[in-house]
Amino acid sequence: MLHRDIAARNFLVTHRAVIKLADFARARLVHDDDYQATSSELISVKWLAPEVLLHSRYSTSSDLWAAGVVIWEILGTVNVSAAFSLCSSQ
Repeated sequence: MLHRDIAARNFLVTHRAVIKLADFARARLVHDDDYQATSSELISVKWLAPEVLLHSRYSTSSDLWAAGVVIWEILGTVNVSAAFSLCSSQ
């Protein structure tokens, strides 16, 4: 399954600090790890892998790229040591 919309807005955090991925509206079930989207499809450019931007081609690799961008955003804006101490105190 390809999510195709992995972005910061689609990660939810529970009160027990469990992270869940949400919003599967654009997800597609594929059998060969490849999905060719139409070029007219509306997309969120910020999290997209280069092959999606250039060729509208999604794969598990493009989902992983998007997840990496989200992690980069989090690590770049959050005091990680404070976040870990908050989680361990619960």
